[in-house]
Amino acid sequence: MERSHTREETEKGCKPRKTGASVIALLVVALDILALALGTIIPTVPVALAIGCVGVITFVGVLMLSNYLSGDPELAKKEMRKAIAASFTLVYLVFLALVIFTEAFTAETELAKTVVSHFTYIVGIIIVFYFGSRALEEYRNKKKEQMEGEKKGA
Repeated sequence: MERSHTREETEKGCKPRKTGASVIALLVVALDILALALGTIIPTVPVALAIGCVGVITFVGVLMLSNYLSGDPELAKKEMRKAIAASFTLVYLVFLALVIFTEAFTAETELAKTVVSHFTYIVGIIIVFYFGSRALEEYRNKKKEQMEGEKKGA
């Protein structure tokens, strides 16, 4: 018979994983801040490059973090979805903040208004698909469990 783990044993086993996840998260945040600082402070580094770096760093960081926390060495669809949604959302928020609060972009031109508007739609679609696919996946799993329960009961 399998022995059930006590709460202390479970917390003890999770502590190294939490520490590793915290290190990965802090590293991602630090690299994102560094990329933004380089893009906005140093005039030779284009702001667009900094925004692109934030997207790539966030994507890879969230992908590593979710894969690390899952404990499975293979990438799953849900981990990829998390990384895509997080990177697009963060790039959108950074881009919007730069457009609104800095003079790196001028929000008064028609092109800037169009870019912000279309980027808002794209991020909205990504977020809707992220949550919609999760809901659909949960529904499918529950339906599958019900069908298996009916087959066993019959």
